[in-house]
Amino acid sequence: GKTTAGSVAMPAGHVVQVVTTAFTTEFEHSGSTEAAITGFAVTITPQYNTSKIMIIVSLTMGSGTSSGHHFRIKRTISGGSPTGVGVGSGSGSSLTFAGDGANGDTNRAHSISYHAHDTENTTTATTYQMNHQEFGSQTMHMNTNTSQGGQAFDDNFASHITAMES
Repeated sequence: GKTTAGSVAMPAGHVVQVVTTAFTTEFEHSGSTEAAITGFAVTITPQYNTSKIMIIVSLTMGSGTSSGHHFRIKRTISGGSPTGVGVGSGSGSSLTFAGDGANGDTNRAHSISYHAHDTENTTTATTYQMNHQEFGSQTMHMNTNTSQGGQAFDDNFASHITAMES
């Protein structure tokens, strides 16, 4: 039989490894220029060049009443250029997912979850970076609500990004 680590045949869909980054920093961004959410990234080194990678994102943000918040997962294989993952096709911006900032109560924050699949065909270290782009006139407040006025309801949150190889 196959008993050494280098020759073990795993069943299809088997999870090989999971890497998670907990992002607990408050981060703010406004404007229509896409920007990296500094520190909100995960790096995985796939064991097999035939692996599939599932990226799972869970984030909490606060915003004002007239904004749309667009997010993009960007993959960078060590030494390469960033490429959008799980993006749409067709005309317009190729974004991964979006959140609506249309919340009239700045004391509230809301959570967004998303997952994307990637087949990168490499065994080189690969980083998945979260980026943000705002459409409207309100600042996105990551891991907190918008008011941040020192009230009892000004909560702090953690967001997570996970890469799972199968």
